[in-house]
Amino acid sequence: MAVFLNFCDEDTGKSFTSHLNKALANSSISTFFFSPTQPPSDIQGSMEECKAFIIIVSPNYAFSFFCLDQFSYILSVQWRRPILPVFYNVEPLHEYKTPIHVAKHPIGLDSRIDDVMTLLDVSADGARMIGIHGMGGIDPDIYDVDIGINLIKRKIGSKDVPVVIDDVDHYRQLAKLAGNIDWYCKQSRIIITTRDEHVLNVCNRVQHHHIYKTKALDDAQSLERFSWWAFGRDQPMQEYAQLSKDVVSTAGGLPLALEILGNYICDKTTIEEWEVAVAKFKIIPENDVMQKLQISYDDLDQIENQIFLELAGFFTG
Repeated sequence: MAVFLNFCDEDTGKSFTSHLNKALANSSISTFFFSPTQPPSDIQGSMEECKAFIIIVSPNYAFSFFCLDQFSYILSVQWRRPILPVFYNVEPLHEYKTPIHVAKHPIGLDSRIDDVMTLLDVSADGARMIGIHGMGGIDPDIYDVDIGINLIKRKIGSKDVPVVIDDVDHYRQLAKLAGNIDWYCKQSRIIITTRDEHVLNVCNRVQHHHIYKTKALDDAQSLERFSWWAFGRDQPMQEYAQLSKDVVSTAGGLPLALEILGNYICDKTTIEEWEVAVAKFKIIPENDVMQKLQISYDDLDQIENQIFLELAGFFTG
């Protein structure tokens, strides 16, 4: 019998995992014990030969690309093979929280996370879909739909899984990607983000009381977020306090608009320059987000404009 050890070398490679590897070997159980320097193809080939997997979750495990890449591959090949988790110097909580990178100056984020966590209710029985609707990004295309549906159902059907489906713009996308609640094991949680609440309501796919509408920042939060980008501090300089409030009043509480406006105005060094900028902001309708975002583009000189367009081409193919 061969066992694959998935672990963070920095945390346990020379301590716990090394001792575990030796103990398994003494019990006539062969192991695959790899370091980050070995070729991925060698590691993946060994995974496919294993009869079981031991995942050693340690404090830096979630920050290691090597660990997470292995773990992802284990999930793709482990069909009917046991995965045994070992928690080393971390609490084996049902809700294992990992810090993630978020935007700079995430003003007002905590209360919104609390609202979403309440909807998720991870301790409740039964799979649950929740919807988050508001501003979004660029929509992905879907190819090979039937193959994809079968693959998704096969991968998630026997596991409690967290699933995030981002920026859905048509109910058919949701039907193909998220499927029905009976696709999922009882503790699975599915989060769907969209700009169009109708997508969530079609066929009552997401129950109405499981839908969260994203909230704009209030006046105090908006001023704080703008100030971080315009002044590098949480409140405006005294002589710019009223002008800052005037700018914030044009952003409609939208975090991205506040960031763009703050970046645009941060190099204006006189009251007169600020007054000109504020007058420009005020003629834009409050709900016209794209025109607000275009201000910084329009302010580029000819050479900067051309550089921007050249770089943008890399992202559009």
